[in-house]
Amino acid sequence: MEYRYIKVEETQKKLKARDGSIWPYIPQKTFLEKEMDKESIIFGDVTGQVDESAPRLISMQQGEEKRTMRIRLYRSKLSFFDQVSGYMMAMAPTGKEGYVRVRKKSPLKISIAIGLLLVVLAGGITAALWDRGPSLDKNAIAYQMPGGIKNTDPESIMLPGFDTLVMNYATQKVDIALLNPEGNECLFKYHIILKDSGKELYKTGLIKPGTAVTSFEVQEKLEKGKYPIVVKVDTADLKDPEKLFNGGAVEAVLEVK
Repeated sequence: MEYRYIKVEETQKKLKARDGSIWPYIPQKTFLEKEMDKESIIFGDVTGQVDESAPRLISMQQGEEKRTMRIRLYRSKLSFFDQVSGYMMAMAPTGKEGYVRVRKKSPLKISIAIGLLLVVLAGGITAALWDRGPSLDKNAIAYQMPGGIKNTDPESIMLPGFDTLVMNYATQKVDIALLNPEGNECLFKYHIILKDSGKELYKTGLIKPGTAVTSFEVQEKLEKGKYPIVVKVDTADLKDPEKLFNGGAVEAVLEVK
């Protein structure tokens, strides 16, 4: 069934169809202000999109070409993303005049939906990161101090002591527990520093209470011998690593064998 497009004086807006044809139409505001909606027949909706399932057509002569556009079924209740942009006057095959409604997607509603989706995604990511907690050193494993010693005073921080760290010359590895004693209410981060030059030989990631990095590789090739070092410990809040507490530092010896 084919409906014939009728151009009227009020057609101030234009719909560009998917095939490139241009269809002037009456703006929604004008249509309502002039009370064209009073007892008007609405044949259906057009969107300019291709819809082969729509059995009816509206046709218009544009120059030497006849252009057609599919008329979709009229929907009294639009989806959230749709809006009425205006109307085209048309004549049915029976000779009865009426209108075809121009239905478009609402850019504002789409933007709002995208914005809300981004907010939800951002909130989900933030919640996931919050639940996951701070990024801990992947090499840290569960570790107990000898005799099961642990910190029983939540107001204090227990720091381990160090005397000599032994490094294997061939592998450049040191086997020693850089630990955070169980019962501490904070995170640890270790720095192994050459005392004479201040050069950092190694640093851990964040270590939670009751875990330790038990082996690490020195970042600089050292010859056999003994080197004065400083073992520096940074301490931070369990949930907010940016919030630092008082740390500590002990002098020790790195022996390369």
